[in-house]
Amino acid sequence: MQSRELVIPQKHANVIWWAAWLSLGAAWHAVYIQQPGFGIVPTCVLCTSLNYWRNPVRTSWSRTVDIGVVWGSLCYQNAIAYYMKHQQYQRVYFGCIAVSGACYVLGHFFMALNMPRASAYAHAGIHVVANIGNIVLQRGQMP
Repeated sequence: MQSRELVIPQKHANVIWWAAWLSLGAAWHAVYIQQPGFGIVPTCVLCTSLNYWRNPVRTSWSRTVDIGVVWGSLCYQNAIAYYMKHQQYQRVYFGCIAVSGACYVLGHFFMALNMPRASAYAHAGIHVVANIGNIVLQRGQMP
């Protein structure tokens, strides 16, 4: 029998669900700058994150898919950024990834302290900063 335990109470998960919509901005930006291929990653993350955070059950296929898509996207985009010609964009992109990672760790820290609201806002910070990084990556790939 599968547990229906939520990772975080739904009222706090809703903060993350709304923050996930920021991926739409990065996807639209990719199309706007005529780099539509760079819109695929934020669109996939948008879909899997919205699906998961609407009902964040700890043991679920939607969580597994969301985490898999995010990690796969991160690896893919890091590889692109590693070979980026414009080093100023590369530095800003990797800085955004580092800050996103810090938000992730902070979210876990707040959950360990039984502070789900602070944890939700820390996780929302991942979406904010990572999508800034997505836009920086897209700009750095412009001809």
